[in-house]
Amino acid sequence: MTDARAGGFCLASADLPIYGGRDMKIHVFGRTADDAEVVALVHKRPGASASDEATVRLHSICLTGDVFGSAKCDCGAQLRLAIDAISAVDHGIVLYLMRHEGRGIGLVNKVRAYALQDAGLDTVEANRALGFEPDLRDFSSAAEALRELGVTKIRLLTNNPDKVAQIERNGIQVVERVTLDAPMTEHNRDYLDTKRRFFGHLPARDPATEVLTPHAFAELFANHFFAGANNANGANGAAAKPNGVWAMEIAIDSFRHLRDALGLEAANAMLLAVSRRMKHAVRADEMLARAADDRILCVLRGVSAATAEQIANRVRDTFRAMTFSWNGHEYAVAVGVSVSQMMAGEDLTSMLSHREPIAAAR
Repeated sequence: MTDARAGGFCLASADLPIYGGRDMKIHVFGRTADDAEVVALVHKRPGASASDEATVRLHSICLTGDVFGSAKCDCGAQLRLAIDAISAVDHGIVLYLMRHEGRGIGLVNKVRAYALQDAGLDTVEANRALGFEPDLRDFSSAAEALRELGVTKIRLLTNNPDKVAQIERNGIQVVERVTLDAPMTEHNRDYLDTKRRFFGHLPARDPATEVLTPHAFAELFANHFFAGANNANGANGAAAKPNGVWAMEIAIDSFRHLRDALGLEAANAMLLAVSRRMKHAVRADEMLARAADDRILCVLRGVSAATAEQIANRVRDTFRAMTFSWNGHEYAVAVGVSVSQMMAGEDLTSMLSHREPIAAAR
């Protein structure tokens, strides 16, 4: 089935069954048949209205990641996650943006930028070395495609705040931003870190430690984490009023020394080892976040002060005499643990300010 519209932005449409037995519809948008600008993959269950809020991914074309599975970026993984996400809702759309290769510099220059990255530049430095701005993408055609599909309110699958700003400037209301985190690999670790540092990306997981970022933590903490914490029941069924929410802060004292002596890659690898060991020392439902360069935060919910201190002691024992191996050498990992109570309504900034802890032994 086709639906080409002479003179319109939508040039062709058809049904498109895809992997997993999912039925989609594909629309191609552009000014001429030889110059497609946007391809829309649309999932809509019977009865869903076009005017309802749609879950949308704005995905810039990435031949190396989307087609060849490049490990240098997270694009291919994000595309697959986005398709899975739109398949699970009543109305979902992936907009595939055909002019965005290499953040707008094109495939040839993107591969040239890859060569510069192999020589030690990050993705921003490589684009600049080639004479380009770090990001040349424009999302106005994506907004136009959404309007032609009858969509004006969306839940946007992105870690990039600039996508939110651009699409809203073009008349599309973003009612919610939803993180879309692909796995970190040894090859894309620096790339993900550059996106976070330079472009302000807001992933749910910190690339260095694989725990929550401060932004994701603040959202989750503010919206969900106090639910039921102060009404937890003890073993005898009575309300345990002293129970609450506790912040256990793990200060990695050796981070800055290791970074200055061996570089950021070594320091981040040590942080990853610390965070993975932390996951073995606390319950699976206890929330970990990277609170600062050299601090990891664990939130304990629904426990008493005595229990919080017992957990802190267990964590201290976990890190006692820990060493970290780098290039065949062993380095001591110095970790300090303190616990303090968190109050309802407390935001991330105030939570991380200096307060009197119930234990601060190192």
